[in-house]
Amino acid sequence: MFAALLDDAALFPPGNAPMADAVTAHLTRRDGPDGTYVGPFVCPAERLAELAEALGGGHVDVALVCDVAEIGPMPAGVTLVALELRAADCLPELAEGVRVFVERPWDSALDVPDGAMLKLRCGGAYVPSACQLGVAIRRCVDDALPFKLTAGLHHAIRTDDEHGLLNVLAAVGAAQAGRDPVPLLLADDPALLVVDNPTSVRRLLRSVGTCSIDEPLADLRALGLVA
Repeated sequence: MFAALLDDAALFPPGNAPMADAVTAHLTRRDGPDGTYVGPFVCPAERLAELAEALGGGHVDVALVCDVAEIGPMPAGVTLVALELRAADCLPELAEGVRVFVERPWDSALDVPDGAMLKLRCGGAYVPSACQLGVAIRRCVDDALPFKLTAGLHHAIRTDDEHGLLNVLAAVGAAQAGRDPVPLLLADDPALLVVDNPTSVRRLLRSVGTCSIDEPLADLRALGLVA
């Protein structure tokens, strides 16, 4: 259920890690015991050259945050595995296997171009309510629309200010089973957050971007859910 779930967004707020520190931490984590839980390194297009310099001959899989016009050749050592488009009405032609997410704000229709997946933001300047997030999850389930979430999911269980990672996984499973996801998004008892079909859930919820992978992993370890 947690394989490659956590995309490494260390460069982004509120972490705002320096590039060299973020790259070193990502490579260390990727090649260590936690590597199974780590997805690609999330990088804005305007910092690709800085990333290549920080790699120093190493290699990294990247999810590129950009506009369509910013897509170009990747520098040495960088493999493009995902695009996170800030906006797009149609998709560019890409190498096979590159995932494409299109971010939509909460005050817009949650539709994306054919072939794209949805990206939604759960923290930062605006935190969606449990009802809003539940409606979006139901929409993705009903339309078989894969999605990713980013920002604000620092802990496994919801807090007063943030949605919980495990809550979201359980809520997706509930929606797939025809139940209301909102009570799972609001639950603060881990015993209630059971995911019966992790494969089906992850087919829909592709990943979660986080500026601090260590925080959700620490919570999941405390719950006995990861080694």
